Amino acid sequence: VHGSVESDPSNLIAGMMGFAPAMLHGYVAFETVIAAPKTTKLRATGDLANKSLAPTALGFVPTGIPPLGSELGEVKATPPMVTAIFRLPALGPFRFYAGGGASILFVRDAKITNAVLTQVATPKLEVTPAVGAVGQVGVDIHLFDRFSARLDIKELWFQPSQATISNIHVHTTIPMLETVDVGSAKAVLHANPIVVQAGIGASF
Repeated sequence: VHGSVESDPSNLIAGMMGFAPAMLHGYVAFETVIAAPKTTKLRATGDLANKSLAPTALGFVPTGIPPLGSELGEVKATPPMVTAIFRLPALGPFRFYAGGGASILFVRDAKITNAVLTQVATPKLEVTPAVGAVGQVGVDIHLFDRFSARLDIKELWFQPSQATISNIHVHTTIPMLETVDVGSAKAVLHANPIVVQAGIGASF
């Protein structure tokens, strides 16, 4: 069954930590984002959502197995990242910057919540890690002393990763065959998140 898996947006509290070598006078810095993973909903799209995983048995006997629909499951995603930023000279209290870096998307605590897939047994959901690139722009606004406010926007482009649902058993309408072992289903997970951060920080 062809299709893809998409994730819903989520909000979380995060921190940003960086290092600016003194010899570069604050024009170049290296940063990372620290945040606790948050549960994210997964949605099926295309044929994976709209067509039955096994519409017939033996090629001609209708199974009565319905399409999955859009609700698929949930995961906790962790995308550790490292970026290098390049700051422009200050314009009053404002200092604009841009940069880029790399990230890896790890998915854990994945589980299926779809009503069709969980009616008979509990399937297993596995998602492979994905490597990605990070683009970053933002502005630091000096407040007082060593403190400043920041608005930062990052976009992450991850390579497609594979989502595999195994141990699929579903209910059928076939006489004397109430359940059937469908096997497994594979889909492509596309992750292209935009991360927007606003906060207050200090330099040391």
